[in-house]
Amino acid sequence: MTRALTPRDIDAFQRDGVVLIHGAFGPEWLSRLRAIVDSILEEPGGFISDTGDQGRGAGRALDARYLWRENDAVRSFVFDSGVADLVGQAMGCEELRFYFDHWFVKEPGAKTSTPWHQDVSYWPFTGQQIASLWLPLTEVDRASSGLELVKGSHRWGKCYKPRRFVASDQKSDWIHDAEGETLPDIEAERDRHDIFSEPMQPGDALIFSAWIIHAAPSNTSERTRAAVSTRWLGDDVRWRPHPAADPSIRQEDLSIAPGELARDDDVFPVVWMRTTPRFDKQS
Repeated sequence: MTRALTPRDIDAFQRDGVVLIHGAFGPEWLSRLRAIVDSILEEPGGFISDTGDQGRGAGRALDARYLWRENDAVRSFVFDSGVADLVGQAMGCEELRFYFDHWFVKEPGAKTSTPWHQDVSYWPFTGQQIASLWLPLTEVDRASSGLELVKGSHRWGKCYKPRRFVASDQKSDWIHDAEGETLPDIEAERDRHDIFSEPMQPGDALIFSAWIIHAAPSNTSERTRAAVSTRWLGDDVRWRPHPAADPSIRQEDLSIAPGELARDDDVFPVVWMRTTPRFDKQS
């Protein structure tokens, strides 16, 4: 285990939908993960979005997903680093299954921003125990596209209509079939919300609910911002394919039917299980 979360950490996650864990990962893991980022930048492929100049250079923004299926170094991080330990503790689940890995790079001057959204709006699941651990591999603040999250918005009880991140991205045509309530204009009403926006060092970890509303601005700094996010499924998560859900995983890829718990061991493998009794305040 990388480290044990404190009751205060767990309470913060449950209350706010987000918790910052300082120094969660050390230099050895950071070195391995930066090497993966370098390889992605040199040879993009797979589930990837790449904007700006090809190759390294100012203005480039890149994200890549699902490397764990083919990349042993990524699999080692998922299964061996203790990342699942942290998320499992925060969510308070009995077992934790892996969904996918997601890599982000924004070079200096990258104009691409991530609009306010909920992750759960894009994913083919229902359930409260869905979360991500976002790990910066470089120094991060708001100027270099650090994450911003609306505290407590995971408890609003709404799954808002997804929106296309980049207007010209034809790969996201499936979003046109989305239904539901439009997300409030968070940017226009920032003063009405308690927004988490904290500088982070390499190795710090941000654990947040898939239901929390969050965003990331463009990179106006003079340094590259690189990060990896791992996505996780807890006990109550059920498979819910629908027309406006990310089609990266299809019904034919799974051994479970719609509405069933997301317990397909090949596609969503178990990485963590609770080994100590849950604390009972009444005992």
